[in-house]
Amino acid sequence: MKEKSQGYSNIVISLGVVLLTTVLYGCAASTLAATPTPVDIGAIQTAGISTFVADLTRTAPTITPIEIVSSTISPSPSQTLIPTTTPTSTFAPTATINPYLILDTSNTTEQLPTHIAFYVINPVSDNPCNFYLKPVLPYPFPQRTGILVADVTTALNILFSVRDQYIGIFPNPLSASGHTLKSIRVVGYRMDIYITGWPGRTDNACTNREMRDQLFKTVHQISDTYGVNDVIIWLDGLLYDDYMIGG
Repeated sequence: MKEKSQGYSNIVISLGVVLLTTVLYGCAASTLAATPTPVDIGAIQTAGISTFVADLTRTAPTITPIEIVSSTISPSPSQTLIPTTTPTSTFAPTATINPYLILDTSNTTEQLPTHIAFYVINPVSDNPCNFYLKPVLPYPFPQRTGILVADVTTALNILFSVRDQYIGIFPNPLSASGHTLKSIRVVGYRMDIYITGWPGRTDNACTNREMRDQLFKTVHQISDTYGVNDVIIWLDGLLYDDYMIGG
C-alpha cells in the first residue's frame, strides 16, 4: 500500500514539471514571435538634417548689411582752371610762314655741316657781275644722310624745284631753267653729274654766270666735305660750263 502511494506522487511531480515547462516555453515563444517595429531610414535622415540646419541657424551670427554710399563730388568754381588768354604755339605754322631759312654768318657754320642747302645770289653792288652766294634751307630743313650721292641728289632736286624768282630779297636766276637730274657717277675724287632740260640761258653773261655758280656751289657744299673737288656737270651731252659761260 505504501509503495503505491509513492508511485502516485512521482506521477504528480512529473506532470507538474511538464506543465511548468510548457508554460515557460509558451512565454518564450510568445516573446520571440513578437513583430519587430520597422525602422524609417528617411525619417532618421530628415531628422538629422533638420537638426543640422537648426544648429546652423542657432549658431550663425546675424550680419547687419552696411550700405555703401558713393557721393559725387562736384568741383567748386575755384577748382576749374579757365585760361584767360588763348594759348599759342610757336611751332604751329601760320598762313604767313616763310618756307625758307636764309642763312647768314651767325648760323651758317652751325647749320650747313648737318643740313642740305641750295644757293641764291647776294649782289654786292649795282654791278650784277659782282656777287656772292648765299645758302638757303627750305622748310622742313633736310638733314644730311652721310651718303655723298644721296645728299647731292637731294640738294639738286631742291634747287631745280624752287620756282621763286626771289628768296626774300635775294635773286634766284635758276628758277627760269627747267633742269632735271638724270644720274651721278663718282670715280675717285671726280664726280660727273648728268642733267637734262632747258638751261634758261640768257643774253646777259652775268646772269648766266650766276646760274652756273648757283648750280656748282649747291653741289660743292656737299662734295667738298668728302674730298671730291673735281665736279663735272653735263647738260644733255654738253659741258655745262661751255654752254653757259663759254669756258
